[in-house]
Amino acid sequence: SNRNYALKIVDLKNLTDEEISALKIEFRLLNKINHPNIVQAYEFDKVYECDREEFIGSYFFISEFIDGKNLLEFFKSPLNLNEIDEFLLVLNQICTTLYYIHQLGIIHFDIRPENILIEHNNSNQLNIKFIDFGFSTLKAKQIRGTPLYISPELISGKEVDFRTDLYSLG
Repeated sequence: SNRNYALKIVDLKNLTDEEISALKIEFRLLNKINHPNIVQAYEFDKVYECDREEFIGSYFFISEFIDGKNLLEFFKSPLNLNEIDEFLLVLNQICTTLYYIHQLGIIHFDIRPENILIEHNNSNQLNIKFIDFGFSTLKAKQIRGTPLYISPELISGKEVDFRTDLYSLG
């Protein structure tokens, strides 16, 4: 097929066992969810030395390639009047996708412009894609995310729910 894929290679040297486990869980999560606004994951496995079956300390992750820009790259600040309709369409997709994952009991924990990609689909319509669900698989009270977007409840170590993602969205 004429499909493009994204390949991510993760070196395990600087990762804890919990972070390695989180990678595996993130893959299973993305592989299981089939939603037009969430990146699809296809394969996750160990990297082996060529012609030998020797594990070299890395994993690979194959996912759908998103040919687009992140939210900040797509919409330059301040918005001009011509972009309002596009922005509202994108915002609607973001909110309905958050609602979808929250209904599944998933909290993203790293909602930020760089983790929301915008592409034009086959009909030349704007389509968002959520990426990077790695923090959603870590322990419940662990502080995680990008500091600028973390909710006060998460920083203070309080119990959080889906509203932490809404805070991050703004």
